[in-house]
Amino acid sequence: MPVCDLPVLRYTPFDSGKYDMSPGLSHFQLATDNPHQRLIQLDHQYPLYRANKQRIRADALTAHWGVSEFLSDTQRQVNQTLIEQLCGAYPDYFHLEPGRLVCLLSGDVLEFSPDYMLQAHPVYGSLFEALAAQIQEDMAVWQLQGERDWLAALHVCAPNGWAPAEKVGLSFDQVHAPVPGMERQRAQVLPLLKGLIQKPAFCRFIWDLRTCPALNHHPAVASFPPFGLDNPTLYARVERQVLYGLPSCNAVLFMIRTYVYPVQDLTTHNWVGLERALAGMAPELLAYKRLTDEVVPIRAWLQQLIRTQA
Repeated sequence: MPVCDLPVLRYTPFDSGKYDMSPGLSHFQLATDNPHQRLIQLDHQYPLYRANKQRIRADALTAHWGVSEFLSDTQRQVNQTLIEQLCGAYPDYFHLEPGRLVCLLSGDVLEFSPDYMLQAHPVYGSLFEALAAQIQEDMAVWQLQGERDWLAALHVCAPNGWAPAEKVGLSFDQVHAPVPGMERQRAQVLPLLKGLIQKPAFCRFIWDLRTCPALNHHPAVASFPPFGLDNPTLYARVERQVLYGLPSCNAVLFMIRTYVYPVQDLTTHNWVGLERALAGMAPELLAYKRLTDEVVPIRAWLQQLIRTQA
């Protein structure tokens, strides 16, 4: 099946009319035969995501990925999980042979040892890095050890205004310190992470608004033109975040799939939800999302779109 024929999935969490800072985790069972329940979601935009990751590999990979005490057993479990999910969900594109994975979309052939470590490769330095280059998702791995947690591995090529490499090795509390409204969740981080490890999978959605459709919004390169009513251009960035527990190695695999939708192409129902959510955002959240100076004209534009469809 050509990649252009894969299902086009749409997620619009802003339809609720509010921006919820709670974890908002929904428990679900992974199912490779159901596009909405897959750990990894590929679609017709695969070439765009692949090209973004290749540009970053060529220009600034160290700013987007890193490891810190990435334990060998955790690496094995993460790599094995990713390969099994890819081959189970997308047998047309990924073939598993003894000791190697054939990636038909990219043309890569990844040879690995019985403990899922990459054999010598001219491009990739590890199997985790190589697998990250095959998918549209970004990835992180949280490791727990006693009462300590840390970000053990990370490969993020579509960051939304943050610098991935700066987070490697930090605790969950430290990583999320800049996020407003999460004080209560940060205080319960260890029970939360321990609970995630013991369950098959959880999913949550977060969203943002940007005037630039680029996937890579690393603060070192991102440029956000101001929103203007004279030529309104706006995109909804939605992140589908899946947290998959790996109890045998006491870790959580964190998958982040970014979807970008032109706001003008959304439905009236979507516009109503966005407008209400913006109206109810606290000042500190608007500031964190860099919307303080633009929320008024954006709301006016959304109201105009709604009226035209009434």
